[in-house]
Amino acid sequence: MTTPLHEIGCVLCERASSTPLIDDSGFTGRQCESCGLIFVSPRPSRAEIDEVYRQGDAHLSPEWFVAGREPIVSRLRARRDARLVQRRAGGGSLLEIGPGRGTFLAAARRRGFEVFAVELNPTQASFIRAELGIACAESLEAAEQLSSEQFDVIYHRDVLSHFYDPHEQMERLRRLLKPGGLQIFETGNLADVDHRYLKLIASFQYPDHLFFYGERSLRKLLDQTGFSHVHTDRWSVLPERLLRSWIARAHNGRSGHAALRRAGLDAAPRTAPAEPARRRSSSGQIARQALDLLYYGLQISIGRIPVGERIPQTLIVVARKR
Repeated sequence: MTTPLHEIGCVLCERASSTPLIDDSGFTGRQCESCGLIFVSPRPSRAEIDEVYRQGDAHLSPEWFVAGREPIVSRLRARRDARLVQRRAGGGSLLEIGPGRGTFLAAARRRGFEVFAVELNPTQASFIRAELGIACAESLEAAEQLSSEQFDVIYHRDVLSHFYDPHEQMERLRRLLKPGGLQIFETGNLADVDHRYLKLIASFQYPDHLFFYGERSLRKLLDQTGFSHVHTDRWSVLPERLLRSWIARAHNGRSGHAALRRAGLDAAPRTAPAEPARRRSSSGQIARQALDLLYYGLQISIGRIPVGERIPQTLIVVARKR
């Protein structure tokens, strides 16, 4: 970052009173004492954050999104979300913000939606246009040019925490929707989570993430930007987080190293002959995909058991344009 960082207060309550809560990658996440919103302050300028995504310097590179075969879990999650969106919206035109490699868009198209996309990174945007044949703009400002009409549905997953100015960008999404149109998005409830669970999160990915919400702060943002809350689906991610934490601890122990090597998640034993790189890579990928499937299975099974709001959860929120 080349320019001085600047401080902000809670963008929902317009108050400066907040408590330092998270230190990650040299940045501080502060929590509003009123609505619970967690926000980075001091933070980089908007131009610098935009450049992070255009240049592919975010936590996950654009090349990672478009290279190789789409992971099985990504396809399963996309099908689940497309099914949920169809249940709430029926059909029509759908705009996805931040589609990655377009897995959800492809799933929604198979369910009869007319799909469009907005992707800031030109590598990913080009992939969506060339490989999937889906119209894709590279900014929200250009989204109006994708269709002659407004959209029936706007969908985004793990995007809300990246919005530099949540009010401005949510209001822009509202203008892109038809009267009574739906905004459906997936995010976490980190702002409502009991602080003891924060230690289960290895990285908060600052400054890619600028805000973390909970149900209180989400409803406040929706109300302030012209949306009415319709429904929220919830999945607990605590079982997954606990398993990830156990694996990380095991990785730091000698017995854990042996177990991880057997699973293909660690380097080969120092005393053993070097394994061909391709074979190590292949076995590691298989093991990682197996773990990802296990994490996803925990979320859609045990994670569906009703729990209190203080437990880490994934939320899929449905909101209607007023």
